[in-house]
Amino acid sequence: DMTAQRPMQALYRIEVQAADTGWTPALASAAGDIWDTVGDFNRAVAYWELAANMRPDDAVMARGLAQAYLEQGRWSQAVISLSRVVDLSDDHWAHFQLGILQSVYDPRAATEHFNLAARDPQFQGVVTALLPALDEASDIARAMRVGTILATRSYWPAAEYVFQYAASMTPLLPEALAYMGIARDQQGKDGGVQIEKAVAVAPNSAQVRYLQGIHFQLIHNADASLQALTLAASLDPLNPAYAAELGT
Repeated sequence: DMTAQRPMQALYRIEVQAADTGWTPALASAAGDIWDTVGDFNRAVAYWELAANMRPDDAVMARGLAQAYLEQGRWSQAVISLSRVVDLSDDHWAHFQLGILQSVYDPRAATEHFNLAARDPQFQGVVTALLPALDEASDIARAMRVGTILATRSYWPAAEYVFQYAASMTPLLPEALAYMGIARDQQGKDGGVQIEKAVAVAPNSAQVRYLQGIHFQLIHNADASLQALTLAASLDPLNPAYAAELGT
């Protein structure tokens, strides 16, 4: 298959050139792009790191690397790259991402970044909703509120990060685990593990059973979804959302 061979031929040429002249940001970046196209994202990121480190004043490279770290869930590296981006350029997207990453442990820094991001119309609405949530007194209440706001606006990777943080706190909050599972489902990842764990911890939580029902809907298991939603509605018969979901 020539198409499968061509990227590897291009990669071979890059490595021959690098062996001759040494790695340059352009060569490392190109090698990363090729590994990305052939589906080896981890190896791609290693080359992008090399390129970005050789050109520390390149905001575009730093932003690309930050995006890759966010996709990999490498949060602390993402913070470093995003901080580099905002040092080099007034990037609203980077401010928004930093706001999310810091919302769980440094609400004051998050507030600053969110306010800077909100100068961009695309972030205005979500930031307006998030800022009051940062005033929640407890870490867990803040994380749950921030995560829910991000989820209702379909910022799924960000919601997963925040719920993951909430689920890592003690005592274990099964709702946070279940929401994390839904956030994973919405990105095409498998949220089943988190849902199962949440149900094991709190089998009689109406909210957990409701989220289990949504999970089964998202993975197209209608019978299991109906079962879970029926259980949620029987555990909390006065909740209109559960009844409405069951109706549909």
